[in-house]
Amino acid sequence: MTTEQEPGPTQAADVYQQMSMMVTSHWIPQVVRAAVDLSLPDHLAEGGLTADEVAQREDSASGTTFRLMRACVVLGLLTVDTEGRFHGTSLLATLGTDFFDYLAKHPSQARDFSEGLTSTTSLWTSDAAKVIDTTGVKLVVDLGGATGSLLHLLLEGNPSLRGIVFDRPNVIDGAAAETARKGLKDRTDVVGGDFFQSVPSADLYVLKMILHDWDDTSCIKILTNCRNAMTPGGRIAVVEMIIGELSDPGPAALMDMNMLAAVPGQERSLSEYDRLLSAAGLRRTAVLPTSSRQSVIEAVAR
Repeated sequence: MTTEQEPGPTQAADVYQQMSMMVTSHWIPQVVRAAVDLSLPDHLAEGGLTADEVAQREDSASGTTFRLMRACVVLGLLTVDTEGRFHGTSLLATLGTDFFDYLAKHPSQARDFSEGLTSTTSLWTSDAAKVIDTTGVKLVVDLGGATGSLLHLLLEGNPSLRGIVFDRPNVIDGAAAETARKGLKDRTDVVGGDFFQSVPSADLYVLKMILHDWDDTSCIKILTNCRNAMTPGGRIAVVEMIIGELSDPGPAALMDMNMLAAVPGQERSLSEYDRLLSAAGLRRTAVLPTSSRQSVIEAVAR
């Protein structure tokens, strides 16, 4: 019979060190977030600056700015020269890149992101497809549609419908492959483009979890392009979580924290979506609940 040996002094110290790293690990993302909030990647892109110079540009406290930048040296985000001027590293430069611009430059990771998003939202997609009526619709565009999962469900439910998956050129290969796999190639076009520039003309636009990725100005641009391109009598279906009243905002308020950390967008209340629609020349005609957390907001031209 054997008994478990007590850890020796060195082993015990290693265990305590490991636990210390676990309970203090939140320091690192907070430092990184603060570096972004102070726009350090932008300020240091052209050369070194002292903490005082950064503080002056940002109207921040000089002392705490210095302490933050010193911590960034530990993390390898910054270096410092003998004159006390901080310089950005290649690691810091990764924070100056917009999330979607990064995906555009890394096609394989963009495909992984697209496929992962499709997997995690498969239930929501099915629920949305059940409540979007395509009666009388000839052509639907799945805007930012990734692999086209929502469009495929709509096509399967309406044999006379044609569709377009419209997304960035670096992800449309996945949409083409999935469309072919489902036997919908004859009724589907896969188009690469930029919805901030223009979108194909159609009777119906579906935007599944697109607007929450972007700030208000960007959302209005996307919606305006849809408004300008839609055929007479066309409509838009926006699939998103909706934040409830302040006393009961619902799970969308928690998702909003993720959006705050990851992208320029946000989750919104119904009144906030109404303001976006109005600014784009649209008016809301319906809010269709689903059995999941998403709702479908439908709108037509004003």
